[in-house]
Amino acid sequence: FFFSSRRRHTRSSLVSWARRCVQETAFGYSGQLPQIIKLSGMRYFLTQKMCWSRFNKFPHTSFNWKGIDGTKILTHFPPADTYCGNGDVEQVLRSQTNFKDKGRTNCSLYLYGEGDGGGGPLAKMIEKLHIMRDVDGIPKVVMGSTAVSYTHLRAHETR
Repeated sequence: FFFSSRRRHTRSSLVSWARRCVQETAFGYSGQLPQIIKLSGMRYFLTQKMCWSRFNKFPHTSFNWKGIDGTKILTHFPPADTYCGNGDVEQVLRSQTNFKDKGRTNCSLYLYGEGDGGGGPLAKMIEKLHIMRDVDGIPKVVMGSTAVSYTHLRAHETR
Protein backbone atom coordinates (compact mmCIF):
# COMPACT_ATOMS: atom_id res chain seq x y z
CA PHE A 1 0.00 0.00 0.00
CA PHE A 2 2.77 2.44 0.88
CA PHE A 3 4.32 2.18 -2.58
CA SER A 4 1.12 2.58 -4.58
CA SER A 5 -0.31 5.43 -2.51
CA ARG A 6 3.08 7.17 -2.37
CA ARG A 7 3.40 6.79 -6.13
CA ARG A 8 0.00 8.39 -6.77
CA HIS A 9 0.86 11.27 -4.44
CA THR A 10 4.24 11.78 -6.11
CA ARG A 11 2.77 11.67 -9.59
CA SER A 12 0.04 14.16 -8.77
CA SER A 13 2.16 16.65 -6.83
CA LEU A 14 5.60 16.64 -8.44
CA VAL A 15 6.85 17.28 -11.95
CA SER A 16 9.04 14.16 -12.15
CA TRP A 17 8.32 10.75 -10.72
CA ALA A 18 10.41 9.30 -7.92
CA ARG A 19 12.93 6.76 -9.21
CA ARG A 20 14.49 5.84 -5.88
CA CYS A 21 13.14 3.90 -2.92
CA VAL A 22 14.80 4.98 0.33
CA GLN A 23 14.16 2.78 3.35
CA GLU A 24 15.70 4.30 6.45
CA THR A 25 14.28 2.06 9.16
CA ALA A 26 13.57 -1.61 8.75
CA PHE A 27 14.44 -4.77 10.58
CA GLY A 28 14.57 -7.14 7.66
CA TYR A 29 13.78 -7.02 3.96
CA SER A 30 11.43 -9.27 2.05
CA GLY A 31 12.76 -11.05 -1.02
CA GLN A 32 9.75 -9.56 -2.83
CA LEU A 33 10.93 -5.98 -2.31
CA PRO A 34 12.79 -5.66 -5.67
CA GLN A 35 9.60 -6.70 -7.50
CA ILE A 36 7.45 -4.29 -5.47
CA ILE A 37 9.90 -1.43 -6.06
CA LYS A 38 10.03 -2.10 -9.80
CA LEU A 39 6.25 -2.46 -10.13
CA SER A 40 5.93 0.89 -8.34
CA GLY A 41 7.95 2.45 -11.17
CA MET A 42 11.15 2.92 -9.20
CA ARG A 43 14.57 1.75 -10.34
CA TYR A 44 16.83 2.06 -7.30
CA PHE A 45 16.94 1.12 -3.63
CA LEU A 46 18.93 2.78 -0.84
CA THR A 47 19.15 1.83 2.81
CA GLN A 48 21.57 2.20 5.69
CA LYS A 49 20.38 -0.46 8.11
CA MET A 50 22.16 -3.43 6.52
CA CYS A 51 25.53 -1.97 7.53
CA TRP A 52 24.76 -2.02 11.22
CA SER A 53 24.81 -5.74 11.90
CA ARG A 54 27.61 -6.70 14.27
CA PHE A 55 27.44 -10.33 13.19
CA ASN A 56 26.72 -10.46 9.46
CA LYS A 57 28.72 -7.97 7.41
CA PHE A 58 27.22 -7.58 3.97
CA PRO A 59 29.89 -8.11 1.26
CA HIS A 60 28.87 -5.27 -1.09
CA THR A 61 28.17 -1.55 -1.10
CA SER A 62 26.44 -1.50 -4.50
CA PHE A 63 24.86 -4.46 -6.23
CA ASN A 64 21.89 -5.63 -8.23
CA TRP A 65 19.46 -7.12 -5.72
CA LYS A 66 17.71 -10.05 -7.36
CA GLY A 67 14.29 -10.70 -5.89
CA ILE A 68 12.61 -14.07 -5.57
CA ASP A 69 10.91 -13.62 -8.96
CA GLY A 70 14.18 -12.62 -10.69
CA THR A 71 13.53 -8.85 -10.69
CA LYS A 72 16.74 -6.84 -10.26
CA ILE A 73 17.02 -3.46 -8.53
CA LEU A 74 20.25 -1.46 -8.31
CA THR A 75 20.85 -1.19 -4.57
CA HIS A 76 23.30 0.94 -2.58
CA PHE A 77 24.32 0.88 1.08
CA PRO A 78 26.21 4.13 1.83
CA PRO A 79 29.50 3.00 3.39
CA ALA A 80 29.83 5.78 5.99
CA ASP A 81 27.45 3.72 8.15
CA THR A 82 25.24 6.68 9.03
CA TYR A 83 22.31 8.57 7.58
CA CYS A 84 23.01 11.57 9.82
CA GLY A 85 26.52 12.45 8.65
CA ASN A 86 28.00 15.70 9.94
CA GLY A 87 30.40 16.36 7.06
CA ASP A 88 33.57 15.68 9.02
CA VAL A 89 36.69 14.44 7.27
CA GLU A 90 36.72 11.35 9.53
CA GLN A 91 33.32 10.26 8.23
CA VAL A 92 34.29 10.81 4.61
CA LEU A 93 37.46 8.76 5.16
CA ARG A 94 35.42 6.02 6.91
CA SER A 95 33.18 5.99 3.86
CA GLN A 96 36.22 5.29 1.67
CA THR A 97 37.58 2.65 4.06
CA ASN A 98 34.23 0.85 4.31
CA PHE A 99 33.56 1.01 0.56
CA LYS A 100 33.47 -2.65 -0.54
CA ASP A 101 33.24 -2.35 -4.31
CA LYS A 102 36.56 -0.72 -5.24
CA GLY A 103 37.50 -1.92 -8.70
CA ARG A 104 33.87 -2.09 -9.87
CA THR A 105 32.94 1.55 -9.28
CA ASN A 106 34.40 4.62 -7.63
CA CYS A 107 31.14 6.20 -6.50
CA SER A 108 29.20 5.99 -3.26
CA LEU A 109 26.68 8.15 -1.49
CA TYR A 110 27.31 9.99 1.76
CA LEU A 111 24.14 10.83 3.68
CA TYR A 112 24.34 13.90 5.89
CA GLY A 113 21.98 16.06 7.88
CA GLU A 114 20.98 17.09 11.38
CA GLY A 115 19.04 14.60 13.44
CA ASP A 116 17.53 11.21 12.93
CA GLY A 117 15.15 11.88 10.05
CA GLY A 118 14.84 15.49 11.15
CA GLY A 119 16.34 18.84 10.35
CA GLY A 120 18.28 18.15 7.17
CA PRO A 121 21.68 19.53 6.16
CA LEU A 122 23.13 22.51 7.99
CA ALA A 123 25.12 25.27 6.30
CA LYS A 124 28.30 24.23 8.16
CA MET A 125 27.96 20.65 6.84
CA ILE A 126 27.56 21.86 3.27
CA GLU A 127 30.52 24.20 3.68
CA LYS A 128 32.78 21.40 5.02
CA LEU A 129 31.80 19.06 2.20
CA HIS A 130 32.23 21.81 -0.39
CA ILE A 131 35.79 22.41 0.85
CA MET A 132 36.52 18.66 0.45
CA ARG A 133 35.59 18.60 -3.22
CA ASP A 134 39.24 18.47 -4.30
CA VAL A 135 41.71 18.06 -1.42
CA ASP A 136 44.74 15.78 -1.66
CA GLY A 137 44.59 12.81 0.68
CA ILE A 138 40.82 12.48 0.99
CA PRO A 139 38.17 11.16 -1.37
CA LYS A 140 36.83 13.66 -3.89
CA VAL A 141 33.47 14.94 -2.68
CA VAL A 142 30.92 15.85 -5.34
CA MET A 143 27.72 17.47 -4.15
CA GLY A 144 24.74 16.29 -6.12
CA SER A 145 21.57 14.30 -6.14
CA THR A 146 21.03 10.60 -5.67
CA ALA A 147 19.87 10.54 -9.30
CA VAL A 148 23.34 11.56 -10.50
CA SER A 149 24.98 8.97 -8.22
CA TYR A 150 22.72 6.17 -9.41
CA THR A 151 23.33 7.15 -13.04
CA HIS A 152 27.08 6.81 -12.36
CA LEU A 153 26.55 3.47 -10.61
CA ARG A 154 24.38 2.23 -13.48
CA ALA A 155 27.08 3.22 -15.99
CA HIS A 156 29.51 1.05 -14.02
CA GLU A 157 26.94 -1.72 -13.67
CA THR A 158 27.55 -3.90 -10.63
CA ARG A 159 27.52 -7.63 -10.97
